[in-house]
Amino acid sequence: MPLYVYGDTHMQFVTRWRQLASAFTGTSRRKIPGVLEIARPDGTRRRIKVFYREGFEGQGKQGTGISSDAAILTLYCEDPYWFDPVPIGEHRGIDAGGTIDFLSPYPSVSSSQVLGATTLTNSGDVIAWPTWTISGPATAVTVTHNGTGESFVITPASVGGTLAAKDQVIVTTDPPKVTKYTAEQQTINLGAATAGSITITFDGQTTGAIAYNATAATVQTALEALSNLDPGDIFVSGGPLPGTITLTFAGKYLGVNVSQVTVTPTGLTGGTVTVNTTVQGGTANWVGGLNWPGARLWGLQPGANPATFSVSGSATGSAVDVAFNPRYETA
Repeated sequence: MPLYVYGDTHMQFVTRWRQLASAFTGTSRRKIPGVLEIARPDGTRRRIKVFYREGFEGQGKQGTGISSDAAILTLYCEDPYWFDPVPIGEHRGIDAGGTIDFLSPYPSVSSSQVLGATTLTNSGDVIAWPTWTISGPATAVTVTHNGTGESFVITPASVGGTLAAKDQVIVTTDPPKVTKYTAEQQTINLGAATAGSITITFDGQTTGAIAYNATAATVQTALEALSNLDPGDIFVSGGPLPGTITLTFAGKYLGVNVSQVTVTPTGLTGGTVTVNTTVQGGTANWVGGLNWPGARLWGLQPGANPATFSVSGSATGSAVDVAFNPRYETA
């Protein structure tokens, strides 16, 4: 790869040369590839992961090295294909109304829900390797390539686990990997309180006053007002207070063993604060949950790939998402 570096002054040139040299050569030192992107005038972009081999020694020609210099870089790639930086994705899931996003109506058979047949179009030149994100609740998930007949099934019970609401399983096909992300759940109960208020502290941030008889929605709003909890990071159910409410951590806290919240009462009458962690967040290797030896973590051939996703034990929130980056022979 030819590279020409220039500057309006010697110091500007040297600064640019050193910055580029550090960016390239650091890939070899750190053993982590860099990403080289080619942008075309039509707005398209393609990337490739590269390691630096040689070339930043400069050309040593007369007159160079003052305000410009040229290099011929040699790079090597573990994966020789370019990829589109913008992934293509599909979502199939059951919304809060019990219908299937974009595919309603589809029949429900017993506790099994067909989330739908779809066509995944790979616009690249070579096979693309998708990532599947499966959201609970579910007792089994089947993903089938209708063109080749290849499929894989994930059954939580086969690894002694469950896929509850807000939990996720992420399946990568290159490299093959199945990871379960458990959503932490904590409960708050105020006993027989008849008056007063509380505040909730999470990871050093404290809510405003929350009434002793607040609804789950009110508590969620108070928590989402904290700087360290964005919408989607926490879901509050049950209640209303003083009865038990459940805090479920998702979003950036999905799969994280978070700190237990603390509850501080003010003027609480006739009640006692109880906080418990009922489900600890964390991750687990679920490759054993696949239907071996028949499981095939299939890729997407160039062109149309007909597929079907189905979920047993589905309910509101159950979903299958797939995303992939098309790959190409050239930039």
